[in-house]
Amino acid sequence: MIIQKLIVKHKILILCGDWNINFLQTNPHTREKNNMLLRYNLEHIVNVPTRITKTTATLLDVVIINEKKSINSLKVMDLRLSDHYAQMLSIPISEFSNIPYRI
Repeated sequence: MIIQKLIVKHKILILCGDWNINFLQTNPHTREKNNMLLRYNLEHIVNVPTRITKTTATLLDVVIINEKKSINSLKVMDLRLSDHYAQMLSIPISEFSNIPYRI
């Protein structure tokens, strides 16, 4: 599995997207996904609804990481461009600041 290969190489892993599973509920699907995350020492860091309608509030859009310290901040925002809210992730790039570059 690609996740296992990245973790073994000690790479920072960030998984984002619409998984179409409501992580605010507890059911066989969420238990299965949460067990998979635990197995690979991954953490789901969005904990608020990412899709809100007149009758529902669901957490379908995820940001999953393997190193919480690699995240400065996470915001969930309604940009009014979709029926799903956007997630804005801020990550430090200081490790890249010493890389030479040419103009």
